[in-house]
Amino acid sequence: MQIVTITPAPREDWLRRHAKVLKFVFEHGGNQAAGAEFILLARLSAEQLAAPGTSLMAATVRCEDGERLAGVSFVSGYGTGGCLVVVHPLYRGRRVGTNLLASQLQQLGTMRCEALLSRLPFVKMCFRAGLHAVAINQGAAGQPALVMEGTCGNPEGASINLTQEGDPLCRYPC
Repeated sequence: MQIVTITPAPREDWLRRHAKVLKFVFEHGGNQAAGAEFILLARLSAEQLAAPGTSLMAATVRCEDGERLAGVSFVSGYGTGGCLVVVHPLYRGRRVGTNLLASQLQQLGTMRCEALLSRLPFVKMCFRAGLHAVAINQGAAGQPALVMEGTCGNPEGASINLTQEGDPLCRYPC
């Protein structure tokens, strides 16, 4: 598995990459595909991606028919504008999301986001990636949310069990 940063590219290449990420989030993101972060990602331009505090990363695996997305992570405004992590169902529970979030933290240097308490897997992922809770707020629709923040470091739980080429999970990702 490899984590790559998606950078602004020539227009045609950017549009193709952007469409691929949007399709992945729409298919595997569940309720997140209707959220404000998804809309922000859908409207993202190459110029906005180059802005400080904005980052788009992808976890890819090599399969028999080429590289496939295993997960994506989008952060805007160092996390205050939006933080979205989506992992393919076959790769959940393998710390792909944790590794993506830790990579975001390492690249950006600092992050701050809200984690709804009703989404415990995301809360757990934030802690494992090196973020810590600093406050509790009312999040979307009045639900309680932890305000998570962190600075660049070497989080304990950010390691990932890499799948090897030829691993059964790589052969049939979708």
